Amino acid sequence: DEALGVGDGVAEPSSDGETSRESPPVGRNQWIFNIRTLLGTWVRLPDPQGQESSRAGLRRALPSRPMSHRIAIVTSGPGRPFDDDLPPLVAALEQVGATVEVLDWDDDGADWGSFDLAVIRSTWDYTQRHDEFLDWTRRCASVTTLINAPAVVAWNSDKRYLRDLVDAGVNVVDTSFIEPGDPIELPVGVEFVVKPTVSAGSRDTVRYHADDHAPATAQVEALLADGRTVMVQPYQAAVDEQGETALLFFGGEFSHAIRKGPLLVA
Repeated sequence: DEALGVGDGVAEPSSDGETSRESPPVGRNQWIFNIRTLLGTWVRLPDPQGQESSRAGLRRALPSRPMSHRIAIVTSGPGRPFDDDLPPLVAALEQVGATVEVLDWDDDGADWGSFDLAVIRSTWDYTQRHDEFLDWTRRCASVTTLINAPAVVAWNSDKRYLRDLVDAGVNVVDTSFIEPGDPIELPVGVEFVVKPTVSAGSRDTVRYHADDHAPATAQVEALLADGRTVMVQPYQAAVDEQGETALLFFGGEFSHAIRKGPLLVA
């Protein structure tokens, strides 16, 4: 679920209830291992059309010499104070020879073209400024290599991607989507969760008892009136006892797992 960047990125899992991370931040040695695995030595290669892309225009090899790249770690004003993993990430990159600068994505003075890589890290205000944020990803990717590519960020930042997972045969929690103008239909006889499809940190996310249709309908109506798409899922009771396990992959290789505890109270 972390297709937007490195580590926590800007996405949150949405397949089985709402959770919060319980495990401590990844240590410096683990970050160094992850950085070597993820970044390696990046080399720009032209795509068949003669234009570079952040996906097809890169080749990865494990570094045999110190890195000398300039890397922008992209955060946000609201996210920076709460990103506990940001300092060890910067330290790990610097230890393998990279020049690192931490910048807010909406910094008008940032020269993104001066970096070899821009890595999305904690742009956690993107949910309130979604269109603006996606516009920035396209501008940034036009002058440097953005991890991940704008198309991936756009897909992963809107939880309607669950439809694509279902179409691909992935087993996900039953989810209904309500677009502006659609009739409002809520689950019957079970606890359920209502939230916008563009959401993070449980913002505008509420867990309801089975008989709480009146307040839930009011929330859905308010979100729809704001032009937002709403998703409704039955609450997964197992989260209360077992939590949720997030698996993190860098460059297609499993790195580590994080156990998340329950966050929502009905």
